Amino acid sequence: MSKKPLASIIVLTDGYTPFPPQALAQNIPALWLLSSKCVHPPRGKVARIKL
Repeated sequence: MSKKPLASIIVLTDGYTPFPPQALAQNIPALWLLSSKCVHPPRGKVARIKL
């Protein structure tokens, strides 16, 4: 595994789980692929998907 920092994170979720604290996210850009229209992540970009 490389020791380089992550360039970005893509998360596929329904959104009904606790979001990680900002300190843990380390300002890494995130793209949230959410199946729920009711959930709004505290940071990052959001794309909605239909299942």
